[in-house]
Amino acid sequence: MNYCMDCPHYAQGGRCVRHNKVVSALAEQCNDRREGTSRGEKIAEARSKDTKICTKCGRELPIENFAKSSKTIDGRQGHCKDCNHQAYKDWRKRHPKSAKKNIVKDYGNE
Repeated sequence: MNYCMDCPHYAQGGRCVRHNKVVSALAEQCNDRREGTSRGEKIAEARSKDTKICTKCGRELPIENFAKSSKTIDGRQGHCKDCNHQAYKDWRKRHPKSAKKNIVKDYGNE
C-alpha cells in the first residue's frame, strides 16, 4: 500500500485520499511512518501545544479559543470560536425559517 509523502494518509488509485495528490510508486510509506512516529506520539505532541492556527481565518490563537472535538488529534476543532459563530450567523441569515424552528424547538414559544 502506498502512503502520501505529506501526511499519514494512504493512497487510493495512486492519489492521496486527503490531498488528492499523485503519489509516486517509490513512496511506500509517508515521512512520519519512516521516522517511526507513532500515533500516540503525534497526539501527545498536538495536545501539548498552547496555540493553534484557525483553518478559516488563519490567526494563531490560544487553544481555549477552539471548541473541543473528540474527532481531531489535538482534541480541538479546526475553526476558532469566532469563525464558528460567524458561520452560524451567516447560516441563520440564509435559512431564516429553519433558524426560527430551531429556536422555538430549543427555547419554546417566541
